[in-house]
Amino acid sequence: MKRPSSIENLEIRIKQLERQYEEQVADIKLSASGLVESVSPMQILKSTLRTVVNTPGLKGNLVDTAVGLGAGFLGKKLLVNKSGGIFRKLTGSALQLILTNFVSKKLNQVRDDNSQA
Repeated sequence: MKRPSSIENLEIRIKQLERQYEEQVADIKLSASGLVESVSPMQILKSTLRTVVNTPGLKGNLVDTAVGLGAGFLGKKLLVNKSGGIFRKLTGSALQLILTNFVSKKLNQVRDDNSQA
């Protein structure tokens, strides 16, 4: 049996390195496409929304805010006529803001008191 010459060894090694190079290029292309997909604006928005939704206590705060806004809006509608002047509209908006903050804070206090009891 004849020993392979150094030229044959070099050719074998070159073919192995070419295959390795092709595999690495394919892996890099796959990684790059995954990176481009993960950095797309839609994916960033989705991950941000997932983080916000899974934040503890956020749902309660949203409910408190919504109830406060509703109470403020209702209070403004009940106390201020549609045909009011600029001063009356400003007063109504200030009243709405005060009611919204008041109701929202009270709901937080009630929730905190219930969780401590």
